Amino acid sequence: MGEIAEDMAGCWLDGHFGWLNIGRVIELAMAYGYRPDHPDIDGLLKRFKANESTSPGHRDVWDLNDFADEATDYLTDRAPDGYAFHWECGELFMWSENEI
Repeated sequence: MGEIAEDMAGCWLDGHFGWLNIGRVIELAMAYGYRPDHPDIDGLLKRFKANESTSPGHRDVWDLNDFADEATDYLTDRAPDGYAFHWECGELFMWSENEI
């Protein structure tokens, strides 16, 4: 994917996807070059989407939560000056820092 530009501000991940946005933000950041430190990130995301590792306390869930935080930070680092990625009510937005 190309660079993240100011005209891309707005909602990037809609809340109707619910808990799947944890995996979706990782995939989104990966499209922009993020590489999670996990030997089988694709398999982990596949299992997560298939609802095979969503029980509370399951190690995959904790890994994905950590990677989702890293992915959000990664996207913010690539956002235009004065913009950041921010979660609100299960949705991911890129907003100007004044709006956050």
